[in-house]
Amino acid sequence: MAPKLAQDQVLRLELEDQPSTLDPGQTDPTHLYETGVLRTISEPLLKPTPDLTGVVPAAAQSYEVNGDGTAYVFHLRTNGKYWDGTSVKAQDFVYAWQRLIDPRLAAPNETLFANAVLNGEAVSLMDPQRDAASIDSALGTLGLKAVDDFTFQVQLARPDPAFVWLAAMPASAPVRKEVVAQNGDKWATSASTLITNGPFKVAEMVKNDHITVVPNPTYWGRKPTLKRIDYVIVN
Repeated sequence: MAPKLAQDQVLRLELEDQPSTLDPGQTDPTHLYETGVLRTISEPLLKPTPDLTGVVPAAAQSYEVNGDGTAYVFHLRTNGKYWDGTSVKAQDFVYAWQRLIDPRLAAPNETLFANAVLNGEAVSLMDPQRDAASIDSALGTLGLKAVDDFTFQVQLARPDPAFVWLAAMPASAPVRKEVVAQNGDKWATSASTLITNGPFKVAEMVKNDHITVVPNPTYWGRKPTLKRIDYVIVN
């Protein structure tokens, strides 16, 4: 017999501080009040198992690794969508991971990804001012490639058994270039422009008070039973 569900399908959680950002490329992995929200609204290639003993497919339905462990090919779900109905494409992962290594953005997770991806260390050490004219072209030399719309390839600098855990971090979720281009640094500060691909989407953000998320109507996976999650900010 199935458990009887509460009439009020709302989960209320406390955040110990106001998230400084919900931009996957700028989130700090030590700030659980940021990554906790991101895990509900954004979906990276892989995700940890509930017991944290391994990873399983998420935005990618499968992946392969070559014999020496230096190249991974991720096959994205063709029915993976952002909450606005747009398909999740391999180029969104290329762009998102380039942002993580781009020295102009100084991402908190920059070192982790720069050390793993081919040419990442050299690009991350470029000077944002002195090398301003060549950074964009340098990002194109990273071991990141959209083979086609639903195939994302990553060349590593060296074999790294822990790489699959990078691919499961909230920071590695896809980001759409046109959304950032249209809204600039503010793209992740408003529910209307924070376009994500997770099982939930942000419905409301009130600084220093609460963040409300509701089910993503276009999510590829099983629909949540919850009607919403209320993150209450208590500092």
